[in-house]
Amino acid sequence: MKPLDADTCVYMVPEENGILKLLVVYVDDTFLLSNDLTWIRTIKTELAKQFKLRDLERINYALGIKFTQNEKEGTITMSQRPYVMELLKRFGMLDCKPAPTPMTPSVKLAKPIKVNEEEMANFPYQMLVGSMMYLAVATRPDIAYAVSFLSQFNTCYTVEHWKAAKRVLRYLKGTMDLGPGSHIYLHTLIIYLCFMFVI
Repeated sequence: MKPLDADTCVYMVPEENGILKLLVVYVDDTFLLSNDLTWIRTIKTELAKQFKLRDLERINYALGIKFTQNEKEGTITMSQRPYVMELLKRFGMLDCKPAPTPMTPSVKLAKPIKVNEEEMANFPYQMLVGSMMYLAVATRPDIAYAVSFLSQFNTCYTVEHWKAAKRVLRYLKGTMDLGPGSHIYLHTLIIYLCFMFVI
């Protein structure tokens, strides 16, 4: 098992006969991904010899992300609906009208010539943009451009910037269950989750 060059927290066994074997470590969470249940059981047994484990079996919810596996269709989808709902509630937008896109095509935002500190204090702009950045990185690449664009104004925003940030929230309200999906080829990939605590 060797770590990937792209991410040293992801370990992979070289693929043989269409069998995928991955072990992912994130802080104290470990994910086993494979279409070989025997390998998964073996790794869990070996890890249990070294660490105190709490085996959560097939992954359903981890790191704030809901995972849905459809073995028949060979898909895995991810959603952060609870996180989006919490953002809508925190920013007083539970009853907002959904928007069809994250940004209006004609939006023209610029840094203000003079920063109005009092006006900036009225809007939790940085908190909202930062919260949406987590979504963009984790499961919502469809808002990545809008959030990246809005983050340019984190130290100098106006009510117009605030409205643009709230529009992304309106878009999220209408697309709460949208998230990336992965098509698995050949056999069904099964993901198991273990919480590990070092003894």
